[in-house]
Amino acid sequence: MYGLKEAAHYLRLGFYLRDDFLPFGRKNIPMQEFISNLSDIELIDGGSKYQHDASGFQRKINGVFLPKSHAEVQRIIQKANDYKQPVFVISGGKNWGYGTALPVQPEAWILSLEKMKRILNFDSDTYTLDIEAGVSQQDLHEYFQKHNIPAMVPNTGIGGRGNIIGNLLERGFGPAPLQDHASSLMSLKAVMADASEYSSFYRGIAGDIDRGYHWGLGPYMDGLFHQSGLGIVTEAKIKVMPKPEEVTILISEVKSGTPVATVMQACGELTVTLNGQFQASKYIDSAQIEKSAGADTSYFSKTKNPRLLYAGLYTSKKQKRIVQKQVKSILAKYGLKNNHFVNRSKLQVLKRILPKKLFEAVDGLYDLADGVPSPGGLNLLFPDADRLQLEQAEPAKHEYKILWYVPVLSLSPNRVEEIYSMMKNIVKDKEEFLAYTSFTITTIGSNAAVFTVPLIYKEENKEKVYSLYRNLLQEGAERGYFPYRIPIEFMQDLMNLHPEYWQQVQKLKKAYDPNNILSSGRYSI
Repeated sequence: MYGLKEAAHYLRLGFYLRDDFLPFGRKNIPMQEFISNLSDIELIDGGSKYQHDASGFQRKINGVFLPKSHAEVQRIIQKANDYKQPVFVISGGKNWGYGTALPVQPEAWILSLEKMKRILNFDSDTYTLDIEAGVSQQDLHEYFQKHNIPAMVPNTGIGGRGNIIGNLLERGFGPAPLQDHASSLMSLKAVMADASEYSSFYRGIAGDIDRGYHWGLGPYMDGLFHQSGLGIVTEAKIKVMPKPEEVTILISEVKSGTPVATVMQACGELTVTLNGQFQASKYIDSAQIEKSAGADTSYFSKTKNPRLLYAGLYTSKKQKRIVQKQVKSILAKYGLKNNHFVNRSKLQVLKRILPKKLFEAVDGLYDLADGVPSPGGLNLLFPDADRLQLEQAEPAKHEYKILWYVPVLSLSPNRVEEIYSMMKNIVKDKEEFLAYTSFTITTIGSNAAVFTVPLIYKEENKEKVYSLYRNLLQEGAERGYFPYRIPIEFMQDLMNLHPEYWQQVQKLKKAYDPNNILSSGRYSI
């Protein structure tokens, strides 16, 4: 029997349990006891803030735990094991287009790390620092400003609310010099699925070896935490890049008739020739340019429906003109001759002469290259919003939904043209349920790129778009193209592609999480 104190506690918890709550019945005793044992950890209902999704996915959230420390995360996972309660981990819930804050499985508790925001131990010699899992791009930007640290935030284009560690563990990328965000991980601290603690080999060892060397000794275990449900990273040491003397962006017109493969060849040669100085090149098609920059782009293009190449250049003051000359020379070999170089001082000139929408788009592109959080990527859903409105926008509540298909490809000309044709053939004539279709290609180093296709649609058309996504996933896989990450709705579809690999992953999942309580279904069978 429950006393008055316990009864009052369960009645208060009924708000979180919603329709499942049976205070004195036996159905939910494990759930009730699970919560009762964690009564000192913040718990809120997930319906209002966390239930909405930018892709139209639907899941049941039992409630949302908001731990403030590594120890609280351990306790939640320990009790989840004790009472067989499924828990899905998010870093901040801004995973727009991939699942927002929703779990993979139909029902789970959410464990959000968004309140773990400490930034620790910046080392000016190695430009490394320790951060907790809830630190956002804006948090890190403000920290650098407050402490006068000339460093660049690893940003992504969704604005200051984007999470640092969450993006890193998803193998995200961006335009700043350390483009591959996953490579910035030096060491980490985590809670395993059985609530035990994991630390990288060199983490905490005298000598701070993990400020300059991230491999450790023996098997490289840290890699298990990328895109998996094997553990919860609560803290990590990451490397950031110091700001160079000169940051310049290139905006180059891609003339009608110029094959996309030619543009990518130029980017590959520039990346090799100007290693470390030419970074993060992106081909942008006319549909996306119009949404993000407006219809009047005549300053940068002589054609009505322009395609553009964007890239960041990182140099010393002495190198700047030499590098720009090399860039123009290499681009000219590939027929790209209408080139513009924009730095901070040039932006002030452009502010006076460009249409407002075009200027804000260029200003946002410059900030991305300069390591400043910028929400320009949200223009796809909010084409009429200014920068302040984009920072406050709520994609999960927008009338239009978004779903990302982002396969990785080599920069071989044949492969570039093949996937470009494949994409156009699969998504053509889909105006009846897609708002519009646009393509971008972002280089990752000199030999690989990510082909980005945002599928934008209204809620009533989501099943048609989900079917389209499955077609893209299937046909892409048959040709050797796999997304670098996958939305929650399609993870089980992914398990049917390259099944031998996922069977090995499943062996690890069963060994580390025999109760299958941690982020079940996340990149696993």
